[in-house]
Amino acid sequence: MVIEYIDNHRGRVVAGKKLGVEPICAVLNEAGVQIAPRTYWATKKREPSRRALRDEFLRRVVRRVFIDNYGVYGARKVS
Repeated sequence: MVIEYIDNHRGRVVAGKKLGVEPICAVLNEAGVQIAPRTYWATKKREPSRRALRDEFLRRVVRRVFIDNYGVYGARKVS
């Protein structure tokens, strides 16, 4: 979640300066969210876990079932 936040705000221009990973991490640390730039970059380089790959696959399957059934199926019928 924090990685996604950094990705979404990296490159934004604030007060005439382009934001980078280090300034965003500094602000997050001041707010009590402990993350180092090194942790961000390590996470970005890491291959997705088997769990993450499986979750992505299942998300697509559930979405397809929902759409195929006119978008009216709830959680009990989709599973």
